[in-house]
Amino acid sequence: MRYTYDVFHGDTRLSTTTNFDAALAEVKASTDFLDIKVTDGFEPLSPQQTLRNDDDYLGWRDSLEKAHAWAHPNHSPAHYKAFIGDMEWIVAMSLTPQFRNPEVFKGSLLLMVNKYLDRLGMKDADVEEMRKAKVYLEMLIEYTETGKLTNR
Repeated sequence: MRYTYDVFHGDTRLSTTTNFDAALAEVKASTDFLDIKVTDGFEPLSPQQTLRNDDDYLGWRDSLEKAHAWAHPNHSPAHYKAFIGDMEWIVAMSLTPQFRNPEVFKGSLLLMVNKYLDRLGMKDADVEEMRKAKVYLEMLIEYTETGKLTNR
């Protein structure tokens, strides 16, 4: 996941970058106290705080990114919703003839779990890939227990 780092002096935004080290260098070069506010491209991560030394900078970045990565237990982006009517793509697929056989559909869910775990470190951050695998694993558990999937 790509983060955006906004450097502020009070309420005034001084710069925006996707490179944390560049934001950190700007803060360190300043004689004023500056804030770095982090977004994931859509919304600010929290908590926000004033960063005053190297330990604050690095600890804050690590804790924010870790907290944010684990904050969304069900990864269900908008482009997966409303595939047919109000059904998600995966729910619609569970009802199609080629996947009506429960073992075939469970195999396809397991394949998705393995896909995300096998590509750790190759596309998105490891935690993001694990979160995606977890979503499909949760679907596999739900389908195994109930014989159907619900929209997320």
